Amino acid sequence: MRPPAQVPGPGETPQESHRRRRVLDLLRILPAVGGFLWAVPLLWSQDAPDGVSTSAAIVYLFGVWVLLVGLGAWLAHRLSRLADAADKPRSRPRGKRGKRGKRGKTD
Repeated sequence: MRPPAQVPGPGETPQESHRRRRVLDLLRILPAVGGFLWAVPLLWSQDAPDGVSTSAAIVYLFGVWVLLVGLGAWLAHRLSRLADAADKPRSRPRGKRGKRGKRGKTD
């Protein structure tokens, strides 16, 4: 069963609503991806003679942390821009009023 489709907010096109939902989905799964990436060093063998050193594991964890913080900040910024764009009123095209000729008369 498919979930009901969300109706775009006032002043929001269906495409903008779709983008906003995708950014929210990425923000929701970011902690799970981060937890998985942080668990990767547990799989590294330390008993082997050419195993990964502790300092390399710490550098890896710090790099993952920086990546997660940067990605989270970028997604939050993008989400705020999408929300601001949805709040702005859109100018609607005016109806046909007739075309004006060269002398300003209505046809």
